[in-house]
Parts: sequence; structure tokens; C-alpha cells
Amino acid sequence: MNTSLEIYFCGREQCAAGHSFGPAVRPHYLIHFILSGKGRYHVNGNAYHLQAGDAFLIYPGETTFYEADEKNPWEYAWIGFGGESCRALLSSCAFSENGYIFRQASAAEYEKNTGAEKSNSFADTTACLEKMIHCFESGCQNSLELLGYFYLILSRITNSSQIAQTSPEELYLQKALDYIHNNYGYPIYIQNLSRQIGIDRSYLYKLMERKFHLSPQQYLIEYRLTKAREMLKNTSLSITEITFSCGFKDTSSFCRIFKKRTGISPGMFRKNPSAYQLSD
Repeated sequence: MNTSLEIYFCGREQCAAGHSFGPAVRPHYLIHFILSGKGRYHVNGNAYHLQAGDAFLIYPGETTFYEADEKNPWEYAWIGFGGESCRALLSSCAFSENGYIFRQASAAEYEKNTGAEKSNSFADTTACLEKMIHCFESGCQNSLELLGYFYLILSRITNSSQIAQTSPEELYLQKALDYIHNNYGYPIYIQNLSRQIGIDRSYLYKLMERKFHLSPQQYLIEYRLTKAREMLKNTSLSITEITFSCGFKDTSSFCRIFKKRTGISPGMFRKNPSAYQLSD
């Protein structure tokens, strides 16, 4: 199966006191999740002291060394993986300290400071790790099942570390934008959108006005028009196809709104996109 992300192996180990590995390089990515105990991870001249709930990332071709604590040695689970999409995938996980470390404490600190409901992400991550390791060791031939567990595990890291570094306002706004950008072709009601992301409609209005000087409804229309212009310029889709693909209810309303914002009809824009000019 040809994939841009592939799991090579996974497992777990209860290390003896002072047990170490390296210095060595790996040809692939490798994540260690610390299940209990303590230890140290050495990379690029830095030593990171880690404990249960933390994780450390090894990059391909980098010399690393890690060792268990002498008094409270760690038990960890590991996942080796590779593929073209790894860099982009890991960038969304926001490993701290130069991209090497995830600390469970960052999620706990966020919950303490904001009053957010505890996600128990460490327990969730451990449960996913156990299922993934069992699947791998039992000789599972379904690579998508392994990838599914891996994505779930990374989602726990993403949610904890990104939330800890992002304000609630930014999170709500990003959720709203993600929803609009992925659903603009369907009917979107602002009341349902605000309910979907968990905030009051008036609060969403304030966030959008502050960021874009547009109401949520105005932003939705502008985004639909942007996608419509892209389709008119770069595809041979008919005006009717573009109308419904961009979430407008009928061709006449699409043409009316488009002309009001650009000064020309969709057909004229398609013939000469450079003539397009936003009107107030």
C-alpha cells in the first residue's frame, strides 16, 4: 500500500535503572511516550529531564542519547514512522523546546489558568498506545487501523499543547473559520455555526468584527465569492455549477451579489478577470 505516512514499528519497555541507548542516529522518526518514571533525553547538546505524561521526538539522521533515571526509571512506549507527510503532520503537534519535547504539564497549566474541563489526555493517549501496540504485535495486516490509532494519539498532543499556547478567543475564531472554509458549499446558518463551536452568536459576531471588520454572515459571503472567482478563473465549470458549489441558493442571486461586489457579471469576469474591481 503506497502511503505518505507509514508506521514501521511500535512497542513498550520498562527500563532498568540507568538503562540508556545511544548515542545513535535513526533513519526514521521515532516518538517515545513516557508512561511512568523519569529519564533524560540528550540531543544537540541539550538534556531534557522528562517524566510520566511527557514525550520526546527523534528526527531522522540526528544523533540522540536517552537514559532512564537511576532511582525512578521510566517505562515508555515508542512509535517509529516515516513518509512524505511527516513534517507537516508533526508541525501541527507543536512540540516545544525546538520541536523535540511535549510536556503534559503544559496542558495541566492551561486547565488551571482557564478553568477548562480536564481532558485526561494522558489516560486517553495511554489507552490508544495500548491498542496500537496490541494491534501491531498481533500481526494486524490492516495498516489503516494502525494509522487510525496513531492519528488519535497525535490529536491528544495537538489538543493539549496548542490549546496551552493559544488564547480561547483565537481558538474559537479558528474553529469558526475552519468550519466556514470546509462547509461554504452547504447552507450555513450563523446560529448553528456558533452552537457548533460552543459560543454565543453575539460573541462570535464580536470576534469576527474585531478580526475582519465583517459580521460572520458577511465573511461567509466574501469567502464564497472568493472561491467563485477562483472557479471562474481556473475551471470550465458552468455558472450554475459554480453557484451551487459555492453555496449560493440560485444563479440569479449569485449573479446579483457577484456584480454588486465586483462591478461586473460572472460571465464578464470569466472573459476578463483583470477587469475585476471591488466595489464598496
